[in-house]
Amino acid sequence: MKSKNSRVEWLDIMKGILIILMVVGHATGKFNGFIYQFHMAAFFLLSGYTTKLKKRTFIETLLYKFCTLFIPVLTAFCIVGGITWLLNKSGKYEVIFDVTQLPYVGAKFAISTFVKNGSFYPWWLGASWFIITLFNVDIILRLLFSICNHKVNVQMLSFSFGLFLFGYMLNNEGKSLPWYWTLALIAQFYTIIGILLSEVQHEEKKDMRATLIRVVGVLITSVVSYAFYRTTHVTMDFASGKFNSPILDIFIVLNDTLLIFFMAKIIEKIGVLCKILSFMGSNTLGIVFFHFMYFKVIIGILYLLGVVDKSYLICYLPPEGTNAYVLILIIFGSIILSILSWKILSLIFKGIATGGASTEYNKAIEKCMNINWIGKANEFFK
Repeated sequence: MKSKNSRVEWLDIMKGILIILMVVGHATGKFNGFIYQFHMAAFFLLSGYTTKLKKRTFIETLLYKFCTLFIPVLTAFCIVGGITWLLNKSGKYEVIFDVTQLPYVGAKFAISTFVKNGSFYPWWLGASWFIITLFNVDIILRLLFSICNHKVNVQMLSFSFGLFLFGYMLNNEGKSLPWYWTLALIAQFYTIIGILLSEVQHEEKKDMRATLIRVVGVLITSVVSYAFYRTTHVTMDFASGKFNSPILDIFIVLNDTLLIFFMAKIIEKIGVLCKILSFMGSNTLGIVFFHFMYFKVIIGILYLLGVVDKSYLICYLPPEGTNAYVLILIIFGSIILSILSWKILSLIFKGIATGGASTEYNKAIEKCMNINWIGKANEFFK
């Protein structure tokens, strides 16, 4: 059963597995046939499972999500943008980037593009679309809760599925809304599924029968996932707007998320592995923001150590044919350094700039609620 007072270990394990899959998918295309069936949709589903949208009003949600999602995006944008500017100023940018494919665009262009449509032009922030989309999803769902009497009922599911199909229609017609609203229309339905699952009460069983069920569950969902890919070769990529049939996508997302769930419940019993994945799963934000940047850092270190040659330096991602051991170093090195950097930033800014100081945010939101016009708006949107 979901705990309301502490983090849920198997949820963090699932997030840990998913964040590793995301980094692996970006570092090498070898496993993308599996990873890109479901991994980002599963993140949206898990966000629904843990959400507290129903407990907050629309205005409270807007303020809280701005603090915990949007401010961290702005923090990462400023930091990575500043590093990119320094690299260009020192003449090092063209050493580590192929300027014919990834030119330096300048601060003015990067800021104006971000303001207009949410696009990220420090190239290293390519995965940050997810955070903006998640912010938009929460706004959509909070509005739906307001319309549907704060319940996930037939009316709300109908609205949500209609928006889901509308998102597919826009995407298929190439009509991408700014600030990732098209992706949010699609993602919100997976978040609704997560909310529904969170309301299902179940009794935790820890006997051998439960373990056997999970092992069989892993086997069955793995076979379905493999068979699905071998027969259809279909993948789904939110970032590039690559989707398939809505029903087909929902089916494979649910199957593969169930696979990760069964794996997480098994790993929950394996001490060290459980702690490592839980730690990664509770620190996903820094990995989302910084793993691309640390690909470069790890490659630079490996070049200085003579492990890779100079041709690696200019590549945005590890080049095809990279040694498996080198890939492992790049993948897990980038994850470790991303978490470490975000932890240091959290300490420096006391969590305010990194979305970690929920107590401070709650106090600030309470003060905002006491401002006359905000209080009136809050009453209107209840």
